[in-house]
Amino acid sequence: MKVLIITSTVDERSGWGRLSGQFIAALRGQDVEVKVCSEDHADGVVRIANGTSPLTLARNAWIVMRSARSVDVIQAMDGWPYGIYGWFASIVTHKSLYITGVGTYSVAPLYRRINGWLLHRAYASARYSLH
Repeated sequence: MKVLIITSTVDERSGWGRLSGQFIAALRGQDVEVKVCSEDHADGVVRIANGTSPLTLARNAWIVMRSARSVDVIQAMDGWPYGIYGWFASIVTHKSLYITGVGTYSVAPLYRRINGWLLHRAYASARYSLH
């Protein structure tokens, strides 16, 4: 199985980076091939830009869509904006989308007009698993 992870960072010195890094390590420990899209300048990472301007969102969505062609599952490590990138990629590639949301920032964007509409659609289309 091949999984695409979309995250802000894999740097273990940050909270999201630690969560993402441990998630990736756990998948690789089960012989899962992992591809990562991140804002990091790390080796083996497909780089996406930091920011949420409309141009940056469109560019990052395009990069993630291209990366998602060769995987079986898309995993976004937060809703905004990574879940949006995953949602667009899942629409184009017909791959399963999972979104990991932790804390207030997973729901706060839902209360903004355009962001909320997009994120609501992404959450609604994502598969879920309760473990």
